[in-house]
Amino acid sequence: MNLSIDFTNCFGIRKLKTNFNFSNDNKYFVVYASNGTMKSSFAKTFLYYADGKEPIDRIFEDRKGSCEIKLDDTLLDPKAIFVVNPDDEIDTKEKISSFIASKELKKKYDSIYSFLDAEKKIFIANLKSKSQSTDCESEIVETFKEIDSDDLFSCLKRIQPDLCNEYRLYSFRYNDVFDKKGHVKKFIEKNGSLIQEYMDRYVELLEKSDFFHKGQENQQSFGMFQADTISKSVSDGAFFQAEHKMILKGDLSVGSHDELKKIIDNEWKKINDDDKLKKAFDKIEKEIDKNAELRAFENVIEQDRSIIPSIQNYDEFKKQVWYGYLKTLQNDVENLVKKYDEKLVELQKIIEDAKKENDRWNTIVKIYNSRFHVPFEVILENQEDVILKEKVATLNFKYKDNREQKICDKDKITNVLSKGEKRAFFMLQFLFEIEARKAERKQTILVCDDIADSFDYKNKYAIIEYLKDLKDDDTNLFYAIILTHNFDFYRTIASRLGISRSNLWTATKCDSEIKINQKGKYIKDAFAMTFGGSVDDSRIFISLIPFVRNIIEYTKGQDSSEYKQLTSCLHLKKGSDLILVSDIFDIMQKAIFKLQTHSISYGAKKVHELIYEVAEIISVDHNIDETALENKFTLSIAIRLLAEKYMIAKLGEKADLDNITKDQTRDLYDKYRKNFTDDSIICLDKVNLMTPENIHVNAFMFEPLIDMSVYHLIDLYKNVKTLV
Repeated sequence: MNLSIDFTNCFGIRKLKTNFNFSNDNKYFVVYASNGTMKSSFAKTFLYYADGKEPIDRIFEDRKGSCEIKLDDTLLDPKAIFVVNPDDEIDTKEKISSFIASKELKKKYDSIYSFLDAEKKIFIANLKSKSQSTDCESEIVETFKEIDSDDLFSCLKRIQPDLCNEYRLYSFRYNDVFDKKGHVKKFIEKNGSLIQEYMDRYVELLEKSDFFHKGQENQQSFGMFQADTISKSVSDGAFFQAEHKMILKGDLSVGSHDELKKIIDNEWKKINDDDKLKKAFDKIEKEIDKNAELRAFENVIEQDRSIIPSIQNYDEFKKQVWYGYLKTLQNDVENLVKKYDEKLVELQKIIEDAKKENDRWNTIVKIYNSRFHVPFEVILENQEDVILKEKVATLNFKYKDNREQKICDKDKITNVLSKGEKRAFFMLQFLFEIEARKAERKQTILVCDDIADSFDYKNKYAIIEYLKDLKDDDTNLFYAIILTHNFDFYRTIASRLGISRSNLWTATKCDSEIKINQKGKYIKDAFAMTFGGSVDDSRIFISLIPFVRNIIEYTKGQDSSEYKQLTSCLHLKKGSDLILVSDIFDIMQKAIFKLQTHSISYGAKKVHELIYEVAEIISVDHNIDETALENKFTLSIAIRLLAEKYMIAKLGEKADLDNITKDQTRDLYDKYRKNFTDDSIICLDKVNLMTPENIHVNAFMFEPLIDMSVYHLIDLYKNVKTLV
């Protein structure tokens, strides 16, 4: 399949148009781009496309941005893009849920839960009209839950048998007494002695009453609620019309509802009019007046003082209030619980099936905990709730040091991790996203922006191995464009993942567009593999000089005549201008076995003359190969020679070349700064910054020059030339 991109004015990319030809045997492309070239802009453009947003030029806002991404001549589905940047956090909450259980199980669950949810909404609406609570569901769960997994259904199922009893229906607004911020509860806890004083007098009055009665231990009291219940039961007059009578304590006969109500009202008035009880209430009211948040509560107890004895046991009173509301909807509660019971068997079956499908999760945890080097292990706490309760999966982390271990949440764990460890933590989120896409069978274009940057080597190789797993996955769902500014990572991933050279690209930035060289270079030893076979090319010959000098240093030492002669090619020493190319090539042939059968056509030229001549050709080449190291080596060497030539001429005897034993360019620069303060110092400073002093035989010897733009070197070469 062919992925074609056409970007214009996208986050600094003036123009980039290219194709990525993917296939099941050709799934990955790796693009090396030095910092500031196009890497982050490329990834961000894909991210904007995935989010349905137009790309922009953040500096030149009048430049209209556009991006076209097609897969086989059809606009790419934005959902098929996943941009991976370890500096950006992925929201994986839904992703974790999606692969804890399969789509089929989730669909069954959603069907059941949608039915129950519709029934619940009707019930809650009716209950809200009774309680006037702002959130009936959470209030009931908070009041009656016994275990963390309890919800409305399980709480109602547990308390339904209790609704056979009688409960008082309170008329106050629920949140006036049981407020969300807990002001009433705090008041009761703080003023328990005042409420107890009121309670003691209230009990005393009940005990003296001829009508009411304070029950002893294990006995029910007969108070206002019980009296009202009896009164309401005979309020229609049918009891008395049947010529029944009530005989109260003291053989008092009651023959009508009006007589009964009058007796109750008189007895209650005696209690409420009691001076001591009034004083106790006044003390409570005085304390309430100090707190503006308790005005609604004050209105409640002013209208009905009978609740004061009950609020002393606040949590139990809350239950009794809810029982009163729910009693009025007893049939609705029974119907809702019945429907829940009917579906519960199916839900439990889904849970069991979901447990069997947790292999995918266990595999991810095993991969992460075994491959990535971090000071914690990952734990998923609520696997069942993810599917049963529609809750977000909870990730916890077992943090370990040399002495002990502790369970931490995400926020705490990320606050103590180093930058590299945080990036490794990001990879856990990356794994979740990938596995979710696997579960959904979603074909995906991965755009990886320096995915292993700041990783230590163990974690860097861990992510490379995971990318290899994806590449080798026979589902053929994942195709990747991997961007990096780290040449070592570029080389390593090419080797470990077995990516063909045609898929190893190097990006360079020109004034008008981004260019991509589609032939992977320098994946192995740049000098032996790339330069050694074409030494008749004068650029290759010049580039081999520091390489061979390094070999001589290791084999014969810095005091050898060959080492000194090669050094004289790279610096201005006594006799440097007389060294011939043939003299140096003779040293090269002895140092590099494969060159013994080679010859050169320009052996009679002097080395320095050749360097200046070739550097000049490169500086005016309009079709220059921007990635070719030989161009950059030649320019760098020529720049240093020209800089030394200028400084030696200016310093005269102060240059003191005979006593310079190492880092000659730097030594001359330091002397120059002590003696001159002209504008040339700016140019000479760039020479030291942009051209490498030492190039060694190791894996990183040519990375600084790969990062360097050939155009920057050409500009510096021209500037140094104006000094001489």
